Amino acid sequence: MQDDRQPPVNLDAEEAVLGSCLIDNEAFKKIADLKASDFYRDKNQWVWAAIAAVSKKGAAINQITVAHELAKADRLEDCGGSAYLSNLIMNVPTSVHVEYYAGIVRETAKSRGLIKLAGRIGDMGYEKNPDEAVAESIKLLQGYGTKTRKMREIEWFDANEDNFIKMRLPFDLHHKVKLFPGVVVIAGEKGQGKSAWLMDCIFRNLSEKRPQYFFVNDAQDVELKERFLGLSEYYDCALPTPDNLKVYERYDRFGDVIVEGGINYVDYLDVNSEFFSIGQEIDDIHRATGSGVTFIALQKNPKEALGVGGIYSWKRSQLYITLSTPELLDDRAWQGQLLLKKTRGRANKAVDPTGYSQLYDIKEGCKFRIKV
Repeated sequence: MQDDRQPPVNLDAEEAVLGSCLIDNEAFKKIADLKASDFYRDKNQWVWAAIAAVSKKGAAINQITVAHELAKADRLEDCGGSAYLSNLIMNVPTSVHVEYYAGIVRETAKSRGLIKLAGRIGDMGYEKNPDEAVAESIKLLQGYGTKTRKMREIEWFDANEDNFIKMRLPFDLHHKVKLFPGVVVIAGEKGQGKSAWLMDCIFRNLSEKRPQYFFVNDAQDVELKERFLGLSEYYDCALPTPDNLKVYERYDRFGDVIVEGGINYVDYLDVNSEFFSIGQEIDDIHRATGSGVTFIALQKNPKEALGVGGIYSWKRSQLYITLSTPELLDDRAWQGQLLLKKTRGRANKAVDPTGYSQLYDIKEGCKFRIKV
């Protein structure tokens, strides 16, 4: 069905922006981030491009200089000549409201762009398979957000090299990797110990001053207590308490609940069939983690090198661990094989732990036995 609706546009606002710049040189500096493509009408695009060109030369912006620039581009007559520029000036008594007018131009331009983007997404529905179409659509929409120059300066020069997260990790990996604030991914095949790895990590760090937060979606209270009792016996230590371990049921949007500066565990990140959203979910968790660390358990399909989401699950992590069925037949006497797929921090600067592997068994659902 043909859509007869007119595209979002406000020609009065476009002309008010141009007129304001023609009567006040300072007006352009306030809204210089506007682009010619933000204007709907062709001749307004040409006039804006001419104004920007005059400003770039350091010349005064006025009817004469802008008309000269338009003439050089062979656009003066096309836009209505000097008479059009005069009309722009006559219709704007003051430039005080130029930023307000520019805001309207930006908004209508963004709306038109969104309509165009929707058309591209619609075309993908015809041309690509559904998973590819949805994945590319999400990328397009994520890239169409509001632009911002907000950023945080990193005080690298005065940074203390000993200021990393001191934690004891399962398999004694803290002797091989240095842990910095951010995200750690544990991608494991079904039954290979993702939850056990997280719980083992919790018990190894009960004495940490940083609080620990455990977000679960695949276990209930009795099951959790049984596992905790088993680990308490295994490590010959007291059970964790609500004072040093907070446990919450959570299924999605973990970035909304991750505790900044704390030690967080997500068991597990379940993206269902929407595997393409894994990268955005992990990115949200990373941003929320701040100066702390978040360990994320993730499903991994047999024979796949990475967890669900592939490279999108890998790119944001500082440490990426896989738990899989042993590759070699001679190693199949052991239940699983841990592999360090990515390591950004080294406990020993001279030794890269990436590629380190370790065979293991799991006893009673939560206790690791490691091949010596």
